[in-house]
Amino acid sequence: MPKKKVEEILNGLDDQIVDVVGTFIRRRRKDYEKAAIELKNNLRDDVVRYSELLEARKISKEDFELLVRGRSALLKIELLEHVSVSKSKFDLVSEDVLRLILRSAISVLAAI
Repeated sequence: MPKKKVEEILNGLDDQIVDVVGTFIRRRRKDYEKAAIELKNNLRDDVVRYSELLEARKISKEDFELLVRGRSALLKIELLEHVSVSKSKFDLVSEDVLRLILRSAISVLAAI
């Protein structure tokens, strides 16, 4: 009997788990927006600088394109390091889910 009740309660936790993850994502939204703007600003500054070099004929069109692509890739990597869901952040979400499951199971068992 307790097994069935615990299973029923745990099967009904999907919406709450989605809420836990959603809360985490909403908290991080500003970080993602800030990172995207930072990427654009850094890339803008570099493209302006590379454009000046191209206009002064200090670099070729191919060099310009290579520099822009390379800088863009490097900036993306740098920003991903700052805003990605790291293992530690995922661990925090996992801990919240685990607490939710434990509280639910214990409340069912306490009621029996």
